[in-house]
Amino acid sequence: MTGYVARIGIMLLVGVGAGCSENPKSPIVHGTVTIDGQVIADGLITFTPLESGTGTSSSTVIKDGQYRAVDVSRGRVLVRFHAMKETGKTYLEFGKEFPETVSIIPRKYEIGEEMTVSEGETIRDFELTSK
Repeated sequence: MTGYVARIGIMLLVGVGAGCSENPKSPIVHGTVTIDGQVIADGLITFTPLESGTGTSSSTVIKDGQYRAVDVSRGRVLVRFHAMKETGKTYLEFGKEFPETVSIIPRKYEIGEEMTVSEGETIRDFELTSK
């Protein structure tokens, strides 16, 4: 799991998260993410604008079920969740052994969930269910 979170962190630094700082006038979205009532220990939440000209995607980590996303684009956004767990198996890549991981996000949420973001601070809890 640590390798997964590290890879996500690198993607954030290289991509949409590079150089981001909290702007007091930009929308902030925060809350919890659970699956069947259990918090997601480690993961990623991404907000992608659905309307052209409203900004860029922003991502932030989910840690112990909590997230805080700053500079989220205003308007309709698609929210996607990413979280993995280790299977107990390993695989070999470039001569190094890595733990095998699988997504814990229920299949019905793979396409994302839509929400509307307005100015200021928004509290949004996501209660995902596997059934």
